[in-house]
Amino acid sequence: AKTEIPVGLIIVTFLLFAAGASAQTTYRDPNGAFTVKVPAGWQSQRQQEGNGVTISKGDVSATVEVDAAEGGSTARQVLDGYEQQFAKQCPSPAVPPQRGNATVGGLQGAYSVLTCADQEHGSWMMKFAVATSNGRMLLFQVSAPSSQYSSAKPVLDSMADSFRPGG
Repeated sequence: AKTEIPVGLIIVTFLLFAAGASAQTTYRDPNGAFTVKVPAGWQSQRQQEGNGVTISKGDVSATVEVDAAEGGSTARQVLDGYEQQFAKQCPSPAVPPQRGNATVGGLQGAYSVLTCADQEHGSWMMKFAVATSNGRMLLFQVSAPSSQYSSAKPVLDSMADSFRPGG
């Protein structure tokens, strides 16, 4: 006696699997420092040190981190430090830094967008968005080839909007 599996059951099973495989997930920091949504098709890699994760697809990545803010630093002071580090690696930026206010993890903060172009890597941009509160620093950092940033921006913005500190 041969058992036949209804074709409809196979299709439903496949569709459920496909929906699960393409759905976004939520990354929860193991130390409870934050949560952030990981879009379908993107990979998350926990950082070796501190409370952070890098979420990437191809050459586009977002790093989410919650750390102690040194000595009561403001968001702008933290960003100044990132800009100085960036300047060492990119002595002649493609355009001057863009700066402004940002919401990071639901808190008011600030951002800097830095762009660098060189022969080896072409034009790249990095966006650092930082908020500080109660001795903590929240960071949402984006790194992408300039040519890919605008197409990835809606997904990156959605990720940034989903970032929430824990505790």
